[in-house]
Amino acid sequence: MACSTEQHKMHMCALNAEGNEELIRSITANATVECENCGAVANDPKYVCSPRQLPDIAWMGDGADQCKKC
Repeated sequence: MACSTEQHKMHMCALNAEGNEELIRSITANATVECENCGAVANDPKYVCSPRQLPDIAWMGDGADQCKKC
C-alpha cells in the first residue's frame, strides 16, 4: 500500500527518522497495528504505511495463575 507524502509525515518510519521520542512513545503506548512494510507498531492505523491488526492477547494474562510454585 502506497501512502502520499502528506500522510507519510506522520507515519512511524518518518517519525523515527526525525527522532521525536516523546511523540513516538505516545503513538506506540497501546499498539494495535503493525506496519507490514517495516514492522513498526502504533496505536492507530493512520501512523503506519501498511497497517495490519495485531492479535488481541489481553486474554492470555501474565501467566501467574499457572505457577505451580506460588
